Amino acid sequence: MNINAENNIDVMFVVSPANSQSVYMPFYFLYLAGYLEKHGFRVSIVNPHHKKAEDNINDILLAIDTGNPRFIGLAAFVTDFDAVAALAAEIKKKSSAKILVGNAHPSITPEDFLYEGSPFDIVVRGEGEQTVKELLAGSGKDMELGKIPGIAYFENGAVKITKNRELMDLAECGMPAYHKIDMRWYQRP
Repeated sequence: MNINAENNIDVMFVVSPANSQSVYMPFYFLYLAGYLEKHGFRVSIVNPHHKKAEDNINDILLAIDTGNPRFIGLAAFVTDFDAVAALAAEIKKKSSAKILVGNAHPSITPEDFLYEGSPFDIVVRGEGEQTVKELLAGSGKDMELGKIPGIAYFENGAVKITKNRELMDLAECGMPAYHKIDMRWYQRP
């Protein structure tokens, strides 16, 4: 297994345990990681492939303890909402990192992820590259979330949704960070 955790990383992307046996690479995280590395951020992707969900969760929590990330990024589709929400709750018990969630489901209905007592701190809506870069660059106590396009967050008992971020020029994306995952898993017959 390739955890790719480094000490004190900026953002750790975690593939849902529901997708641990998938033969499809997590391109959403590969492109995000490549873009953020290109801009000087320390990034890791945790993508264990155990058959038992409990083993995957244990590896994820160990990677978080080892890597000490400032942010943890999760991706959610409607089909793995329960698994991602349960994982976020476990992470919140062990880490003070801000938990981001993005992809299709949270982009469409951020209200499903943001509520009183939610384990999620920020929903990244739409393309995440520039949004996550801005969150990482301004992650101090004085960061004004309301000024960051493309996010949603919970404040004063309500979901706050900022303006949409404009689509980025795909030439800015860069190469996917294949070196952050265990390519042997995806190349096997």
